[in-house]
Amino acid sequence: LFLDDETVQALTCENCSSSGENWLCLTCHKTFCSRFVRGHMFKHGLRHQHPISMSLNDKSIWCYECDRYLSEFVDPALMKIVTSVTLI
Repeated sequence: LFLDDETVQALTCENCSSSGENWLCLTCHKTFCSRFVRGHMFKHGLRHQHPISMSLNDKSIWCYECDRYLSEFVDPALMKIVTSVTLI
């Protein structure tokens, strides 16, 4: 999955169309706003049991189930996911 700056800027929350602070679900690749906007990624994660998402701003990875950031350098499977999503 390759996302250039223009594509990332165009992605909006699928529920409210917010263009700020959006996250990409790493299970289904849908885009939703952060819990600090309207919380649609959090709600999506709970509803569909998709706990891991990636910030479209800085590629940080959050686990809603663990309630913490995950490091792609600790988990080889996570490193594979992060490297497959390229923000150009």
